[in-house]
Amino acid sequence: MKIPLLSDKSHQIARDYGVLNEKQGYAYRALFVIDRQQIIRHVTINDQDLPRSVDEVLRVIQACCFVDKNGSLCPYGPVPANNAFGEEPDYFSTT
Repeated sequence: MKIPLLSDKSHQIARDYGVLNEKQGYAYRALFVIDRQQIIRHVTINDQDLPRSVDEVLRVIQACCFVDKNGSLCPYGPVPANNAFGEEPDYFSTT
């Protein structure tokens, strides 16, 4: 799996996305789910002391994929492993 990582030593990215605590000089824990059309689909911003969940992130990505493929509201709860077309979802493809 290829997932791009980046560094923000100047804090410019955090500033641009509005998650920089200027007074303290650090970025809040933030997650932005951005689709292939570069549309922000989901945002979470956590205080430093709150834990994050990989399972929750995957659930949000699955929901975005479900809505993209089915053109309708995502069902409540876990999204089925296969979408309505019987295909495995492609969560991390950039093509």
